Amino acid sequence: MKKVEEKETVKEKIKKRFKGDKRLKLIVILGVIGVVFLVISELLVGDAQTPRESVSVNVGVEEYTKTLEKELSAILSKIDGAGECSVMITMDCGIETIYATQEESSYQNSEKGENRDKSVSYVILGTSSNGKEALVIKEIQPKVRGIIIVCEGGGNSKVKMNIINAVSSAFDISSTKISVQKMT
Repeated sequence: MKKVEEKETVKEKIKKRFKGDKRLKLIVILGVIGVVFLVISELLVGDAQTPRESVSVNVGVEEYTKTLEKELSAILSKIDGAGECSVMITMDCGIETIYATQEESSYQNSEKGENRDKSVSYVILGTSSNGKEALVIKEIQPKVRGIIIVCEGGGNSKVKMNIINAVSSAFDISSTKISVQKMT
């Protein structure tokens, strides 16, 4: 019973404080609004940063290829009749990085017409332990050139076609770039 009385007295004290002082009401309301904005901004910034963290992991072409080979081998071994699989993937080129650029143009008028000179420079973020860094817009992973698959069921034409169709769909490459062979 005492706790209920204490709660009522606390409520009454707060009401009394707010009744007389309009500045206090305004300060409390602004404080609550500020806290709400902070919470909302944290939620929005947190969501926006989550994809960046997963994308910004710098992986070399060899590591990227090895990861693809392991994942593909694991998936293909689950195809009916395929059995154990070994996969080799060849890539067309390395990772292509596209940087944000700033175009600086200078114009010169001449008697023949207007000449336009352009120069392009990278947008610099600042300095790091490696020196200055340019702003990266996106990184394009290398394209698959060809895939060799060696599996226990590679001698069966039906299994071979199932594997070729699966790999062709997964990597969006022509079936002529996929070779399936029987494991010895």
